Amino acid sequence: MDRDVVIDAVAGFVAGASVTLAFQPVDTVLTRQQYATAPQSAGATALALLRGKGGLAFWRGATPLVALVPLQNALLMVGYGWGERMGRGGGGDRGDRGDGAAAAAA
Repeated sequence: MDRDVVIDAVAGFVAGASVTLAFQPVDTVLTRQQYATAPQSAGATALALLRGKGGLAFWRGATPLVALVPLQNALLMVGYGWGERMGRGGGGDRGDRGDGAAAAAA
């Protein structure tokens, strides 16, 4: 397997997992606000969730996302990297920008 493909896949996987874990609490609070019977601020919703169900409640329901979003991002990054390399004429490593700068520097 090409080194660039592995780098793209790992970068996409890590990015997908970290974004999912970082923003799941925001999604949870916004979902709770949408289903609330009386309008309240995001801060009040988050505080009520924290007091009522504990800190882990912010990540409740995140398992399917954490399982699939990193894989989706990994495939996206691999596809993007492949397209970028093919657009450069199948150019070699990441140091080759396709404009001859890497060859001129060597």
